Amino acid sequence: MKTMKKSYLPELHWVRAVAIVAVLLVHSTSQTIVLLDKQSLLYPLYNASNILFRIGTTTFLFLSAFVLFYSYSGQQISKQRIRTFYARRGKYILVPYVLFSMAYYALILLFVVDVQDPLQTGIVFMKKLFTGKAYAHLYFVFINLQFYLMFPFILWLVQRRPGWSVHLWWVGLLVQWAFYFLNHHYFHIVYKGSLSLTYMSYYLIGAFAGLHLDTFRRWLSQAQGWLWGAWAAAGFAHVWIYHQYRVEGQAAPMLAFEAAWNSYTLLTALLLFRLCFRVYPRLTEGVKKWVQHLSACSFGIYLLHPMILLAYREFVQPGHILLYHGSILIGFLLAGLGSWLIVTLSFRYLRVSWMLFGNGPADDGAAKQRNPVWSKSESI
Repeated sequence: MKTMKKSYLPELHWVRAVAIVAVLLVHSTSQTIVLLDKQSLLYPLYNASNILFRIGTTTFLFLSAFVLFYSYSGQQISKQRIRTFYARRGKYILVPYVLFSMAYYALILLFVVDVQDPLQTGIVFMKKLFTGKAYAHLYFVFINLQFYLMFPFILWLVQRRPGWSVHLWWVGLLVQWAFYFLNHHYFHIVYKGSLSLTYMSYYLIGAFAGLHLDTFRRWLSQAQGWLWGAWAAAGFAHVWIYHQYRVEGQAAPMLAFEAAWNSYTLLTALLLFRLCFRVYPRLTEGVKKWVQHLSACSFGIYLLHPMILLAYREFVQPGHILLYHGSILIGFLLAGLGSWLIVTLSFRYLRVSWMLFGNGPADDGAAKQRNPVWSKSESI
């Protein structure tokens, strides 16, 4: 099989930049959802923003699969390619994941848990490391590592049976929802969010889009009318279910929570993918450079920003309610801009920055030569 040269898609930088900003917004308001008086006039606003911006990680999952299948679809699977694939993921994804898992768990031991038995503490850490639970946000890297294990087999399968690739989108939905019902009735896995099967609709629809980009874009263009309507309805349902649960104490069935979450986040990923080809070309060259750099640093920002938020909340505890609302905005800006600055300086001046933040940003021209879709990283 001849290697097919794919078109460079700089528009995806915009999707990734939107996704990392959404992650920052959700994490900046997560504590507020728990601590703020439910009868506060601003609580519905915080609740809505916290729910509506829960589109970051799922959009990253969709993009991860898209990038992989778009980049590798024209390449013949070989032992050398597979070794190279896993070597890069081990170096740029697994190593940062392990180091940050250690760092976050050390912080928990320092500020939260009193260590009584070092051996038992080590065992607990290893369990958390192998379940993506060393800190709340690290589950995302853990489930992506799981998908990387599946990727060569899925690609080999669709290359051997090209006709099967057109079924990936509905197979993803089927697998995800079959796992949901089996887990609900039989398995009872508490942390199902740490398993990639929970997100197979994002992965396999992303894979379908990467393998059939023209068909996928044409379908999005034709379906955008009802997609926008379905997206608005799903978003409203998602916010309303959580508002009723958090404010009124009325819990909907778990199926309703799952359906609202999956519908809204999946439709958002599709619409962002559709919009990027309209929005990105209209940006000025200066703005494009900032968007590209933010997207290229997104993996490092994702890993680092909760640490900055944790320190900020530990030392900044405003008493007055107006100061409290202002502190949330400051926390968002500090976590986002602070982590972006640290990651940028690390890539520029620290030779081993890859150990912490993966593969970093590069100039746009060099990126095109290395990867037709993305700069240096396909990680997040």
